[in-house]
Amino acid sequence: MPGGNSPSAPTPVSGAPEPAAWAFLVVGFGFVGAMARRDQHRSSLPAVGIRS
Repeated sequence: MPGGNSPSAPTPVSGAPEPAAWAFLVVGFGFVGAMARRDQHRSSLPAVGIRS
């Protein structure tokens, strides 16, 4: 075949994501969890210091 591509030699593909992808996934879930916890904590506090 032209270009040197042979149909009998498939390109190896890994089923597992790269370590950097795992790191982004873990950091992203941690960030979402921290924001949810922060919003939950903030909504339970009384509004102090806000004057209209």
